[in-house]
Amino acid sequence: MPKLRFSCPECESRIATEVVSAPLWKCPYCAADVPNPTASEDANSLSRCRVCGNAEMYVQKAFPNWLGMGVVILAGIGFLVFHWMYWFYAAWACLFGAAILDTLLYFLMGNVTLCYRCGAEHYGFAVNPGHGNFDLGVAEKYRQERLRKRLLGGDSASSVRSSQSR
Repeated sequence: MPKLRFSCPECESRIATEVVSAPLWKCPYCAADVPNPTASEDANSLSRCRVCGNAEMYVQKAFPNWLGMGVVILAGIGFLVFHWMYWFYAAWACLFGAAILDTLLYFLMGNVTLCYRCGAEHYGFAVNPGHGNFDLGVAEKYRQERLRKRLLGGDSASSVRSSQSR
């Protein structure tokens, strides 16, 4: 079943919903209406972001980074402790165990599609081959867009168009 997590454009609170085809969502914190630009699309397909309508998206594993780092840190600490105690086989077993656990989690965890522009997380949608892996160049383009919006206090797309016409 598709799920969606995104930030409210007004109060920036995180909103989670399973109603992905609703014409609009209401923020439970500030009661702002968040329109769905793709409400008429199939509930399982994902060609554009459900929150901002952006077509540039990327796919990554739906795995919390803190958990992955925790496994690595615990394996490293276990290796050092067992190595200090001269239990070399147990020390190396910690590292190999962490590698096996990481491999299992990689294959067991699903994917999530994220929007470059608004950061919305789309879970459980059909795979779209047009959404590739993370691209730093595209991410930087949208980071610059967010900075321009913050500095200018308005719509960056119109300010970019007006600066290009000069």
